[in-house]
Amino acid sequence: MLAARPSPRLLALLASLLGVFAALAGTVQAARATTSGATAPAVARLAPSYLMYFDNLTYSTTSTGSLTSMSVNKSGKISGDMTVNPPLYGTSALSGTLKGATITFSAGDGDYTGTVNASTRQISGT
Repeated sequence: MLAARPSPRLLALLASLLGVFAALAGTVQAARATTSGATAPAVARLAPSYLMYFDNLTYSTTSTGSLTSMSVNKSGKISGDMTVNPPLYGTSALSGTLKGATITFSAGDGDYTGTVNASTRQISGT
């Protein structure tokens, strides 16, 4: 019995079609992920006010106070106002970033890094 062998041209054509189909499948999967929002980063919500507890490294004491008028935009940029209780007292506008539960901001002459606790509405850090 004689077996028919496909011509090399036919094999090359089939191989190129397989490559095209594989490329199309990858493009469709990438498009689905993009339109579904599965790859879009989530920005955490921020309550309008928090109690704050920061270890003040400059004066070796804990600064307490409040953060009010807090807001965050889609890119994680934050703004608001900080009021520090005596003996280290003062009020200043703040700006910075929120990434997950980590908040970093500057207010007055200080730079702050802390953790946001959404359930207690407290921020603590240094």
